[in-house]
Amino acid sequence: MLAGAAASVIPFKAYAQTGGNIIQTENTLPGTTDWQLTNPSANGEIQGYAGQDSINLGEYLYVYVSTTAYMFDLEVYRLGYYQGNGASLKFYIRGIPGTDQGSWVAPNPYPTGATVITSYPDAAGNETNMVDANWGAPIVLPFDPSYVPGIYIIKLIEQDTGTQWHIPFVLRDDTAAPDIFYKLPFNTDQAYNVWGGTSAYDNFRVNPLGLNDRSSYQSFNRPYWLGFGSQHLFLWEYPMARFLEELGYNVSYTTNLAIALGETTLTNAKAVITAGHDEYVSQQERAALQSALAAGVNLAWFGANNMFWQVRHGTDSSTNVGRLLINYKQSLNQPGYVPYVDPVSDLGALGLTLSTDLWASARINYPEARLLKQSWEAVALNFNAFDFVVKHANHWMYTGTGLNEGDHIPGVIGGEVDLYDLRFLSSGQTATVVGWSPYSANDQSNRITSALIVEDSSNNTAVFDAGTFFWSVALSDFQSYVYAPPAQQTGLGGWPVIPESPALRQMTANLLSRMISGSPPSTPAMRGQRSTWHSLASRP
Repeated sequence: MLAGAAASVIPFKAYAQTGGNIIQTENTLPGTTDWQLTNPSANGEIQGYAGQDSINLGEYLYVYVSTTAYMFDLEVYRLGYYQGNGASLKFYIRGIPGTDQGSWVAPNPYPTGATVITSYPDAAGNETNMVDANWGAPIVLPFDPSYVPGIYIIKLIEQDTGTQWHIPFVLRDDTAAPDIFYKLPFNTDQAYNVWGGTSAYDNFRVNPLGLNDRSSYQSFNRPYWLGFGSQHLFLWEYPMARFLEELGYNVSYTTNLAIALGETTLTNAKAVITAGHDEYVSQQERAALQSALAAGVNLAWFGANNMFWQVRHGTDSSTNVGRLLINYKQSLNQPGYVPYVDPVSDLGALGLTLSTDLWASARINYPEARLLKQSWEAVALNFNAFDFVVKHANHWMYTGTGLNEGDHIPGVIGGEVDLYDLRFLSSGQTATVVGWSPYSANDQSNRITSALIVEDSSNNTAVFDAGTFFWSVALSDFQSYVYAPPAQQTGLGGWPVIPESPALRQMTANLLSRMISGSPPSTPAMRGQRSTWHSLASRP
């Protein structure tokens, strides 16, 4: 039985009658900061994961928890702005009996637990190095249509020592017709998830952070390791949601998998956006995005290294659809790495092979630049943050910012970065570089990264690529080193401090205004500015 604070939501029709939207009404709630972790579980005291990365209104979420404690509590929050507090408590369950089903703590080569799967051959009999927690006894949580769609976070608190863990998921509304669909890049989060000892990058059984024997299958049936269960969510995905909800955009939420399965109808929206790191994209998802663009839906990536690898979703050992992420990285050229050959070569939604590899590889030959008009360039030196430099300051995207050509916005460039690639620019498309920023790459070279907008006169659409991980971070006043990767949890001198930028917020609002209204803004498009905002003065 669910206990505690039940969601109190006005019926959908009431929003239209009062002239607001569901997001504006929801964010009038006072919210709370209790969703944040104050005593993270670092030694396997409690861990958990969701049985689905997203559910539709009216469906049930299955939550799997393992703990060494006798009892634990579960709290469910919806993330947003909520007057600066960041989330609203929707319900909680106290005193759930604990069960120890196993755990994993780096750098152990294997997880503990009687049910865990650590060997999983593919169709050709080759080992995939997949790890699946395969826990049982799920807690079943109902989400009836009174709940507001969005990003939700479950906070687990074990009662022995009070340590805590996070579990993220998305609540969708598959009937929604919002201005914006915000896609959470859970594919990429899972590819980098090393829980259990392997990921698309690592294998702790052989050599920590080594290249050999990395996994070619990643299971969603396991906790996220980074961020104590939240992976990249609070690094760059949540700051974008916080910005959108603070300003009251009519936004609804989805995921890579929901788009690939056709659960989200992208043509119901005016724009589809994502933030941070959307590196792993299936052919089904890409086909849906391209079809939406052709139908007049705008696209924006407020991130970098996007749509780099083609992946597939597979069915797990319990026949749950989409719970495996498959990517063999057959063209990865690094010393010591010898990938297995993907045994699947059937054709997919775009008429291309489903064999997993770089989108730009000879095997697939469908570069991300065909859609983005940008390509991955490099990793910024030590993940440092560099200044964004204004280019074409007379472009409408700079309306109301007070910025001039060559001005700087501190700290926006970093993580991984992109550069324009106009080989596939079509008739009727106009590309404008709005950011042209120098940075130092991991190979010690000095380079340039670009932010690019492409406008298409044939259907009045725009496609934007920020070319940096940190764009969304600078839109929000939220940063917490608790959720940074372990080696970078040192604040200054580790994970970079990225200041909130009023100018970048204005630019983002201008872009979204153009995408929603169909016309470039002639006056600043920002809504609901905080009283402390000001135009960024020109810098020498």
